Amino acid sequence: MANTLRIKRSVSTNIPTGLAQGELAYSEDDSPNGQGELFIGTASSTVTKITTDILTGTDGTAAQPNSSAQDNDPAQDNQTITTGLGIDGADAGDSGNVTLSLATTELTDVAPATEDQFVFNDNTDELPKKYAASTIALSIFNNDLGAGTQDLASVTGYGASTATESTFSGGLLMSDSDLNRPVLEDYAVKHQTPTVSGNAVAVNLTLGNSVLIDMDPATAAVTLTLTNPPASGRYGEVNIQIVMGTPAYTITWPGSVTWVGGTAPTLTTSDNVVDLVHLFTTDGGTTWYGTFGPAAAPANVVSFTTGTGLIDTGTAADPDVAIDYVGTNNFIDSATDLESTAIASADTIVYHDATDNNVKKGLISDLPFGAGSGDISRVDITAGTGLTGDLNTVTGDHIQTINAVGGTGITANADSLDLDFSELTDMTAGISGTTEFILQNGATESRKTANEIKLEFFDYSTWMLDDDTFATATDTTTASSESIKAYVDSVAASEMTYKGSFDPTGSGTPNLNSIASNVGDMYTVTVAGTYDFTTGADPVLEIGDVLISEVTATPNSNGDNWTVVQNNLSVATETTFGIVEIATQVETDLTTSTLDDRAITPKKLNAWVIDGGTF
Repeated sequence: MANTLRIKRSVSTNIPTGLAQGELAYSEDDSPNGQGELFIGTASSTVTKITTDILTGTDGTAAQPNSSAQDNDPAQDNQTITTGLGIDGADAGDSGNVTLSLATTELTDVAPATEDQFVFNDNTDELPKKYAASTIALSIFNNDLGAGTQDLASVTGYGASTATESTFSGGLLMSDSDLNRPVLEDYAVKHQTPTVSGNAVAVNLTLGNSVLIDMDPATAAVTLTLTNPPASGRYGEVNIQIVMGTPAYTITWPGSVTWVGGTAPTLTTSDNVVDLVHLFTTDGGTTWYGTFGPAAAPANVVSFTTGTGLIDTGTAADPDVAIDYVGTNNFIDSATDLESTAIASADTIVYHDATDNNVKKGLISDLPFGAGSGDISRVDITAGTGLTGDLNTVTGDHIQTINAVGGTGITANADSLDLDFSELTDMTAGISGTTEFILQNGATESRKTANEIKLEFFDYSTWMLDDDTFATATDTTTASSESIKAYVDSVAASEMTYKGSFDPTGSGTPNLNSIASNVGDMYTVTVAGTYDFTTGADPVLEIGDVLISEVTATPNSNGDNWTVVQNNLSVATETTFGIVEIATQVETDLTTSTLDDRAITPKKLNAWVIDGGTF
């Protein structure tokens, strides 16, 4: 049912008057207006005609007769209205009024064009009005544009050539829909700062594609995860700033990240230094591709100190560092002192190349007077004490004459000095490590302290023993450390090894019938009893006895392979095995001795004379 609107009936043959704004009236007379004319009152107290000949008969096909009887008969006042497109009509009973309403369901659904016009209700004066579609700003509508493709270029404030702009108080939520061919100006990317918690940090891309991770809360390597990337087939990226803390820890990246160059980045370990990482994916996060940017130093340099060999002529914020060429801290004097080490031909020097005014390095062997190459044109020598010098200014030759007189151990010749060892005094004190020896290699003499002279330089084949068994050892040879170690190892391997206590009761603790034994393995009996070996003899053991393995076997379960050392023997008697003591010479005196628990050796008996004969 449509909403109703009351329409007044007019029997006047003239245009009706006195209609209020929005009030409708129709004419029943056909002169001077046609029967069924419809009028509406306006805000200016005027009347506007709307339609013609809409009044028809009760059967909807013929007009009703215009008679005075009809005018006075209420039953005849109820007329039928034929409505047009977009209007619904209905009788209103005997009141003489007709009901009209909008029928929106009858309107055709088509897309509006920029030249089309909209009808709307102006809430300032409650009147219907029209407005061109091309002049409606999008910002007056709900920000949610809905699903499907929206063309913003034809809407005021969003086209490339429009003079005005619409302002959104909220965001433009695309819900993963396309935004085709936009021109961006002064844009920003949402930034997030996820917190390291439990040595883990989660980067949710729905919270922003710019990420800053502060590593200060970390106490170990931090595991990073990436969630909510764009769907497969779309490009998604994230830029990560990593601010290192103290101490520095690494980041364990997802296994889905493939790094440019094939190696994960090594983060800077300095406190407060920023590393930059860029990740992107096109398959919904199944694979991420990563690049690593250079580290950025802390924003503010608070101090700057140069080391030896360098000078700083700038400020902390703007340092100016240069090599120090002058003064006691110059870069040469600041280098390690190796003056006692000979310079080799493969060593390098720093020099100034006069041809291009650049500082370069070069090999000693490349110097014009090094390694036997090049000619020395002239060297001026000043004769010192004990020398007489003569310079030929034409050839540059020097003649140096030694003014020397031979002393003890030295013979002075016309053009040389020779050592005479026969004149040296024999050394009576002991030789120490600092005692110096004079050595001669051909015509070259040198001196070395005793601790600098190595035995490897001498022929030791006749007195240095290289025999791991010492079978060829004599009292005039010494063994090498390698031979001594080999001999000691072999002896140690053959010695007895104490394995601990042994209880023979039951299967034995340990069970010798089930474990491996080596030659020399030794056990001390702690409980008396007879041990039942799998094969061989079953020894009777007393507390304190010692079992010794004679073979290496796994297991050593044959009793015949074990030796029992009795540890509880008593003094031997005529009927009991035991310990007997060897008698001294005095105790063998048959005339005075009464001992019955001593053993007499043949040597002791040989010292006595019996019946005039020698025993």
